[in-house]
Amino acid sequence: MSLLQSLLKTYDYAEQLNLVGICSDSSSACIVPIYHDSFSSSKYKVYEILLDENGNYISGDFLPPGEFLIFPVTTKSASRTQNKEPRPLCDKLFYMLNDVKSCEFSPTYENYIDGCYQYLVENKVKCPSYRAIYKYLKKKSLKSDIIKEIGENPDTKIDNDNIMIKRKKIDINKLFISFAVRTKERGVITTSRDVELHRLYINYLKSLDETDQEICDVSGTKMPCITKHKSLFDTRKLISSNIDWFYKGRFNKENQIFHIGVEVSQKIHNLLAYLINNRCYNWQISESASVLSWMTTDLSRDSRILWQDHIIENQGELLDSDLDYSDIDDFLGGKRAQKINSYFSGQKFLKQGFYDENFCILFLETNSKGRVSVRHFEKFKQAEANFNIQKWYVDLAVRKKDKKENKMINVAPSIEKLVTFLYGRLQSEKEINSSNDIFTLKSDAIKKNFIERFLICLIRRQKMPDDIVQRATNNLFNRHVYGKYWNEALWRGVSIIKKHKIDIGELKVGKKGELIMEESRSFLYGRLVAIYEKIEKEAVYVSGNDLKAKTNVETYWQMIRIRPLRLVNILADRILPYRETLIKKGREKRVFYFDNLLTEIYAKLYEIEKNLSNIQSERVGDDFIFGYHIQRQELYLRKQNNDKEEEYVDLEESK
Repeated sequence: MSLLQSLLKTYDYAEQLNLVGICSDSSSACIVPIYHDSFSSSKYKVYEILLDENGNYISGDFLPPGEFLIFPVTTKSASRTQNKEPRPLCDKLFYMLNDVKSCEFSPTYENYIDGCYQYLVENKVKCPSYRAIYKYLKKKSLKSDIIKEIGENPDTKIDNDNIMIKRKKIDINKLFISFAVRTKERGVITTSRDVELHRLYINYLKSLDETDQEICDVSGTKMPCITKHKSLFDTRKLISSNIDWFYKGRFNKENQIFHIGVEVSQKIHNLLAYLINNRCYNWQISESASVLSWMTTDLSRDSRILWQDHIIENQGELLDSDLDYSDIDDFLGGKRAQKINSYFSGQKFLKQGFYDENFCILFLETNSKGRVSVRHFEKFKQAEANFNIQKWYVDLAVRKKDKKENKMINVAPSIEKLVTFLYGRLQSEKEINSSNDIFTLKSDAIKKNFIERFLICLIRRQKMPDDIVQRATNNLFNRHVYGKYWNEALWRGVSIIKKHKIDIGELKVGKKGELIMEESRSFLYGRLVAIYEKIEKEAVYVSGNDLKAKTNVETYWQMIRIRPLRLVNILADRILPYRETLIKKGREKRVFYFDNLLTEIYAKLYEIEKNLSNIQSERVGDDFIFGYHIQRQELYLRKQNNDKEEEYVDLEESK
């Protein structure tokens, strides 16, 4: 199923659930009906006329900013860029009038309002609001009523067609005119919220379409087709046929390439505009790019939760037993991201004909003022999407301290946090206090390119790219850059390395969720360094000295990568005084525990290095970082006699 078909399917399902044209409040966007368009009002840009049910003028006023307006459009006025085709009811005043100096409507606009009223009478349609608006418009006092109403305000001054309100100059002819009708039965209802009026205009404008019918390539049904399509927002278009060199050579006309029906085009564009304008589906990753994600048969789900940090828990079994997740339990080792699972479980009951629920993800980019480009689109069955996304976060999850609960939890970082860690910079303390992240990335091009790469890996279950793993490793070897935020940087970097190890089969998850990895030379050196650092920190802690002081491991961190054997020997000598301090403070058992660990690791290293020809020149790789992290986590866990984990004690958190 293509992008256009997925959007059409989603719109049709929303229409069956009566979600089209229904707004929860005046400022909330909704799915706009066909033959209609929408925008949000700005200050002093929209003027609303209030009428009674007999078409008499009551009052008029500017709409506050942020009001969501829905108004009927024709195929010509929906895609106008240079033409002056008026919209059939609500529009800017200079489009409605024949001449801005007079109060006469343009012939085209008058034909629309007369034609709609004639259609209403002939088909015996009950629409009291349109009857009232029609009666008022036929009085041709629209402009004079606006000028009179505004002129009565003592804070305004009128000079010809220009209004001065609080030193702001406004051209009356550029005001967008909207209507509201007060009736006894329904109270005040605006043209934007009047579903009855929407239906009237849909049927009326359909009756005007005399275009030859063709088979629509998206829906597969016969209907009037068009080549000029409406804009998504501002003047940006998704489908354009203005540039003839796109098709010249193989085709003579644009309509020979692809056939899209009028209604299908409007449904697609209206739904896409809704997804773009709604934060529940739109992840704005830069000024010019966004990621849209949604379920084709359920728009009630907030997809923002898919791109956040995720806590991975042992769930035992999935929540939704009705769906086919035959092997997900075994594959993920019984681990689950609760929020993701809840998102995909959704509503149990689906209307007849919509059993094939799909998850769609769309990467949009606006490179210019006139174009919207699709960088990437994928769709998946519900179960497959759940499986792929959960696997990504389960593979990324690394133990991290939850400061609120004061315990260790498995947390997977969001894609955005990974990108800012890899290619961003550490912010200043002032910037961090006013931001949601300790890192920042100002380059939109880098940000959107790498977020797209991560998303493709996520949705297609591809391996973590080698260049990204190398970048994470290089960043973590520059430990001095992160200062007191080393723990945060380590969490993000290790999550990438862990995912990479699982992808290439070097790291496996046991039946109880434990990590199983073959201990390489680099991995063992990482373990050694973590133990030496722990000995020094414990000695400083029990002595009551300053924990903020730089450790020996921090001092030699970058050099360890190049000459691990030499630097580990130096560390062993530097740690001896701290070992003696622990003994003097009555921590002989701890020292004995550390000595046993070191002896075990040195024995394993000897077996590996005895076959190496030039030990001194052998560097360590990303296994070093992973070994350091794994050993560090184990050392900060105190165990009871029954080997159950006690509370996690991280000495760095007390700095």
